Amino acid sequence: MSAAARGLGNRVGVALDFVSDWAILCFASWTLIAYLGMITGARVDLLTPLWLLTTPFLAGLLLLPRMRRNRAAAEPGPSESPAARATERPEGRELRLFVLALVAGLVAAALAAWPGNLPWAVIWIPALIAAGSAVLADKLRSRAPAIAAGTTGWAADVFAGGVGVLFAAMSLLVVRGNADDAFYVNRATAVRQLDHIPVLDVIFTHEQVARAGGAGLPNDSYSALQGAIARLIGVQAPTVSYFLFPPVFTFLAAWAMWRLVRSWAPRYAWICFAFGSVFWIWSSQAPLTSGSYFLSRIWQGKVAFVSWIVPTLYVYLTRWVGKRDALTAVLLLAAGLGSIGLTGSATFVVPLIILAVAIPLLARLEWPKLPVPLATAAIPFGIGIFLLLKYPLSARGRSSRRRGSTTRWSAAPSWGRWPRSASGPRPGSRARARRSAWRPVSSSSSPS
Repeated sequence: MSAAARGLGNRVGVALDFVSDWAILCFASWTLIAYLGMITGARVDLLTPLWLLTTPFLAGLLLLPRMRRNRAAAEPGPSESPAARATERPEGRELRLFVLALVAGLVAAALAAWPGNLPWAVIWIPALIAAGSAVLADKLRSRAPAIAAGTTGWAADVFAGGVGVLFAAMSLLVVRGNADDAFYVNRATAVRQLDHIPVLDVIFTHEQVARAGGAGLPNDSYSALQGAIARLIGVQAPTVSYFLFPPVFTFLAAWAMWRLVRSWAPRYAWICFAFGSVFWIWSSQAPLTSGSYFLSRIWQGKVAFVSWIVPTLYVYLTRWVGKRDALTAVLLLAAGLGSIGLTGSATFVVPLIILAVAIPLLARLEWPKLPVPLATAAIPFGIGIFLLLKYPLSARGRSSRRRGSTTRWSAAPSWGRWPRSASGPRPGSRARARRSAWRPVSSSSSPS
């Protein structure tokens, strides 16, 4: 293959890495703007242009460090690179420990799949041996490969990009309804038609009571972005939810998986990516299986979180452990902020991800590397816990006993805005609430 073709392949990898990082920054910027809009009640027609104005500056924020890195790479440096140290073969005792970990892991997997009823200790003992052997073999050393395009070769980058494009096309053809759309797509439609981001109920009432369930608190910014884009370009919100977001975020999720295996296993990245892709597709039979959190319903924020943000977080954490730099710190913090904009579950999931990195850093006494990951975990955790304490789940519904019968209604105020009646609708007002319920209206009219 000619040098020009190899250079083209490398440029493809660099460009797609840039797009991936830019998407993280842009969504974090939108999450911050959307939360400010929820608190102030600002119009979406103001929030959307404000967000669009930030996107070129975010692109410049990414380009400047990359240009400096390219100039530094052109200068002669040490013969041994971080990638070379990460791919060196283990020898002696380390090799034996790796073999023991592999064998113990296979034994644990075989026992777990055994058709009979085995005691849990029989399965978990070889699993613990496998985990302990792997940790001892690596001695908790944070040897992280440098994340740079071309590490795995130009053909592998083009292959991964092509698979991402294929998955993006598949996301437009896979039709799989989901009951959660009553919360997510309904909220996007409300943003499109009301010209603000609602924080109260828009399913049964016209923002009169607290939300009774669904996505929970804090309110996601992902479906709000769908409604904002729909309003900007003049289409219905479900069109954006079902036909615009799936191919975009499916490709970003596929490329995030490629970046992760490229950083963790650069020598076998393409085969790991291929097996991972097959796993995503073949494990989507039931709603709670892993593959169900991929292209089959990626228009929901929690699905984008699992398939896009989680692997991207691991990519940034791997880079941060290997070498600290300002750009990686910014990207880590942006991913933490974007995670809570996708789903409230990020409140406890992101801290667990950070914990997987913090423990080895604590064991190696690498204190300077801890503040940024801890701040990344603190963003979703702080927002989620603050809202949970301010609006506890136990206070979201109260009951009133009346002659042996129990009538339940929502009485707790929701985040950012207050219901028209602080005590909620009175018992027996279900008919009035039904008559005043919010219904979809045309773009030229406003809800009464």
